[in-house]
Amino acid sequence: MQNVKTKQIQRYMTTSLVTIRPYETAEQARQIIKNNWIRHLPVVDDDGVVLGILSDRDLVNADFDVQVGDLMTSPTKIVNVD
Repeated sequence: MQNVKTKQIQRYMTTSLVTIRPYETAEQARQIIKNNWIRHLPVVDDDGVVLGILSDRDLVNADFDVQVGDLMTSPTKIVNVD
């Protein structure tokens, strides 16, 4: 049975996520954010496990070749809807 908080989360969450890997660059992240009209990117490992989150603000002063793993916020809080 779903409670009120679960229904509120489902109303705002996205189910088709755009993600990035920690070894990709800040420039690659900028392009993904720009092309997808988003502000946040979950950073995942090769198995799809969330390692952190990267925001457009994290990229403001970042050098082009810096790896996303060095810029992301970690750990993150994950909410399951189940």
